[in-house]
Amino acid sequence: MKTVFYSSIHEWLELCQRFFDHDEVYYQLMITNANALKDQPDDQAFFGLVRDLDNIVVIFIYRPPYNLVVHPLKPISDEDMMILANAVYQKDSNIPGINAPDWFARSFSDSFKMLSGRDYHLYLSMDIMEIRALNPVKLPSVTCRLAKENDLSFMDPWTCEFQKEALHETPDISIIHQKNLERIAKKQCYVILDDHHIPHAMGLLTRPMKKGIAITLVYTEPSSRGKGYGMSVAYHLTKIAFDLGYQYVTLYVDKSNPISNRVYKKVGFRVIIDQSDYRFS
Repeated sequence: MKTVFYSSIHEWLELCQRFFDHDEVYYQLMITNANALKDQPDDQAFFGLVRDLDNIVVIFIYRPPYNLVVHPLKPISDEDMMILANAVYQKDSNIPGINAPDWFARSFSDSFKMLSGRDYHLYLSMDIMEIRALNPVKLPSVTCRLAKENDLSFMDPWTCEFQKEALHETPDISIIHQKNLERIAKKQCYVILDDHHIPHAMGLLTRPMKKGIAITLVYTEPSSRGKGYGMSVAYHLTKIAFDLGYQYVTLYVDKSNPISNRVYKKVGFRVIIDQSDYRFS
């Protein structure tokens, strides 16, 4: 097997497009990163393929400051994994981590550790969920609307808490504030309010692709949990996406949070693949 890097994101996309079109949902992080690099090229980014003769067996892309994102099309041997890890190491020995199916992420991390001496740990263990039709569910009486700038008074602290709870990160409130302003301007963020116009939850429609779009940043204010507001976010944002013409909606869910995952399944989401985030020291 041979690892091949490409100097043009357009050439790489042309080679990968048939895979992206066939299984778009599996490749959404790659597609998002590639589209960003088309708009804003980065000399530190790299992208390539692992080939076995004329067959593509692994697709990968790295866009700083994010993780290396890898999608294997079939299992590869330990020897070939080391060849890939060495090729990545020669490109950038300081990559922060890897996003890939768990078996691949662990094997790559073992090989990369041998080359770099950098230890690694599992940061997040996730499932990718997909929905193509909504189930009938009982929901509280709510209004779902686009977020406005005067919602930042609760959106900013909620976003901080989301990052602490779901991503185990210590957020910078100034960065959060700027990102939320951008999300509002792009009409990505929605809030859930009760009949008294009190906000209880929020969510984000993001990563639009040809056929689908993703829901992220699903957060319910702690005193409002267990009352159907999180389910309302998933249901209403999915309905909005379908009304916009998307064929499916995806969610990345933390495997360590089975309660919210059961909520998504009630709405109609199903697990299609696992995705693990490993970070290097």
